[in-house]
Amino acid sequence: MNLPALSISRPIAVIMVVALIGFMGVVSLVNTPTDLLPELTIPVVAVVTSYSGAGAREVESLVTRPIEDALGYVGGVESISSESSEGTSVVTAEFAWGTDLNSAVLDIRDSIELIRPYLPEGVSTPRVIKADMSLLPMMRLAVSGPYPALELTRLAEKVRSRLERIEGVASTSVGGGTYEEALVEVDPGKLLAYGLTIPQIASALRTENLSLPGGELDEAGKRLILRTQGEFASVDDIVQVGLTTPGGGALTIGDVADVRLVETDNHSLTRNQLRSLPSRSQSASRRAPTPCGSQRPCARPWLRPPPTCRPMSPSGWWKTRPTSSTWR
Repeated sequence: MNLPALSISRPIAVIMVVALIGFMGVVSLVNTPTDLLPELTIPVVAVVTSYSGAGAREVESLVTRPIEDALGYVGGVESISSESSEGTSVVTAEFAWGTDLNSAVLDIRDSIELIRPYLPEGVSTPRVIKADMSLLPMMRLAVSGPYPALELTRLAEKVRSRLERIEGVASTSVGGGTYEEALVEVDPGKLLAYGLTIPQIASALRTENLSLPGGELDEAGKRLILRTQGEFASVDDIVQVGLTTPGGGALTIGDVADVRLVETDNHSLTRNQLRSLPSRSQSASRRAPTPCGSQRPCARPWLRPPPTCRPMSPSGWWKTRPTSSTWR
């Protein structure tokens, strides 16, 4: 008996089977979780190393190439690529699919430890980072307006602190911000007259800008923890840092240098809606499982109206152009 004849002869049974299939489909549709950024293990490991003050060519020859040679001895590596820029080296190793990345990371760290004594002084400890989709930002925001750069940065920091309170948000970061820093501009003539050097001034600033534990104090049956407050809180604290001349004289930083607050240099340009604006960017990374993985709308009570969760913006909408040169 064929299917049409069976359907005509037993209509109730066929209707029940179709209803059961439809019911199972509706249940599956409601209960099946959705995720804009599903968990995916990518067989890629990156080694990031910082070398402050070095140019791209020096980073390539002194840091990148030794690390590339070390990664060549790790088993399972299919290809190695690198990028050397001012003060930063990034070496990427791609493994075959199915490779145990935890074991590969251990092998990479062992290989890097063998070449650590041959790296230049001042090189930071190489960081081994596995490719993880959860580390990618699930949302990016741009803050812009007719305000000074410092005011925009303060506003972005306030928004960042509120984003971190949302359930499911693992971390947030602010890019392109402008902050204040203390600039110590030394007078070469006064420095020569007093017989001082730049390293002496830098050493004095490092020594004074510390907060150290001061031990314990027992008083009236109570144990008090002591701590020495030495970190700079204002420009006046830097000006009053003491120096000692070779002849035994005493003077301060303010006697040989001009100290003032300045804005940090901008090393990147953020484009908002394809226009160059004095904007500050923010990114938020999720914590698995992401709140956007459910069928419910994202709860952001402090935003009105509540936005819906959207995928990452197209590449044409968000661009960051670093100013440092890159050597491949």
